[in-house]
Amino acid sequence: FADAEHMQHYFGVNAAQSAASARGYPVYTPGGGLKSGKVGTNVTWFFTEHWFLQGVAAAERLYGNADNSPLVQERDQFTGSVYVAYSW
Repeated sequence: FADAEHMQHYFGVNAAQSAASARGYPVYTPGGGLKSGKVGTNVTWFFTEHWFLQGVAAAERLYGNADNSPLVQERDQFTGSVYVAYSW
């Protein structure tokens, strides 16, 4: 869930932005509400006492006012990362 200020910041288009956009985005003022649903997982493998390898994957779907924004090209978003870290 997100409030109207958050939604406007990420998904809204004000009059100045609309006028300046090369693609001609229409003015869009989203309200607050359900923004997205997300599911993810991670896997951690300690290969020494302190060093580990971690992989993270997530899928997110935008809903409602977020999904209806003229800025959104894909309502389904996917992310992933792999990194090595040290823990003491």
